[in-house]
Amino acid sequence: MTRSSIREYTEAIRERYLRASKKEKSKILDEFTKVTGYHRKAAIYSLNPVSLLKQINENLESLWNLAEHPAHQQRKVKTYKALVT
Repeated sequence: MTRSSIREYTEAIRERYLRASKKEKSKILDEFTKVTGYHRKAAIYSLNPVSLLKQINENLESLWNLAEHPAHQQRKVKTYKALVT
């Protein structure tokens, strides 16, 4: 399989994998490893990261917004102190 066909196959399987029960996920992983030649752990990472990373990024962004951008405010204070001194 080419990389592009593996990518297409991964995208097609991902939704089914994310909604599956534990037993179904095991069967899907068996199928995925046979078709792609990936090791089982690599298959798990291939099927999970997009949704997890999106969720993590959204959570971090909302926390950052709730904290009113503390890093940005600290940078302003340091810059001001540097100009005054």
